[in-house]
Amino acid sequence: MDHDTTSPPADNQPDQRDQRDQVRPAVLAGRTPPRLLVAFRAWQDRHPVLWSSRHVVINVLGVVCTLLGLGLLLRLLIEKVLPHVDLPDIPTPDLPDWVRYLDPLYYLRPVIEWVAGIVPDIDLPDGPPWIKIAIALLFAVGVSVREYKRRTRDREERERQA
Repeated sequence: MDHDTTSPPADNQPDQRDQRDQVRPAVLAGRTPPRLLVAFRAWQDRHPVLWSSRHVVINVLGVVCTLLGLGLLLRLLIEKVLPHVDLPDIPTPDLPDWVRYLDPLYYLRPVIEWVAGIVPDIDLPDGPPWIKIAIALLFAVGVSVREYKRRTRDREERERQA
């Protein structure tokens, strides 16, 4: 049976959800799917962007857990295996003046001071050191959600005008 894959699908072809149900006929043969599965698939169809973003969230959590685990493992190994060694204070050498031009911050300092003058000085509450990172991540997520909504709105307006 030859099928033309370049032509658009006919109106009588099943939609994506119907095709997904047909993939597992052995599992669903003679039975109705559980209500939780039906609700889950309905949510998946209503929120395709959230459904696809789960990969990003899972991978970020995996990286964070890996880094925390490796940090804990290294800390335990250093504390238990290596003895405590007091190193003597090493004097810093006197460097010539031209070395300061190799420092990237030498060139970025005016830009950083300019940006610091524009951005208001916000004192974050004292707390665990990770709280500043969490606040920055929440801010970034808020900005990305706003951008996603703006792009979706613009796309819908373009489709209405077309």
